[in-house]
Amino acid sequence: MHANQLFEAKDKKTRLLKRLKRKIRGVNHMGKYKVEIDKNACQGFGACVELCPQFFQLSDVDGKTSFPVEGAEKVMKENEVIAEKLELDELECVREAAEACPFNAIHIVNLETGEKLI
Repeated sequence: MHANQLFEAKDKKTRLLKRLKRKIRGVNHMGKYKVEIDKNACQGFGACVELCPQFFQLSDVDGKTSFPVEGAEKVMKENEVIAEKLELDELECVREAAEACPFNAIHIVNLETGEKLI
């Protein structure tokens, strides 16, 4: 087995374990897509906000993009938000907003297949 195959197998196993843990904790719903904002890459250009204001806003604190909706998870490192994650069933305008980001700060992963869409 090649290193890539080992990595893919481990990644798939990790995703399955996460789903199982959610069910054990009683969280049965998992979105079909994971959308992540890389706060280090974001420069606050705002194309995402213009194209998809129901899912993106510019923060008054740092001027960078954030999710103005419930259910978003903040990823912290040394008291700083380095990313925000949100699971969605439908992408609506989110994909178009991610594609428009000139800094490639918005990433989308299909949670069912593990494929990185953006």
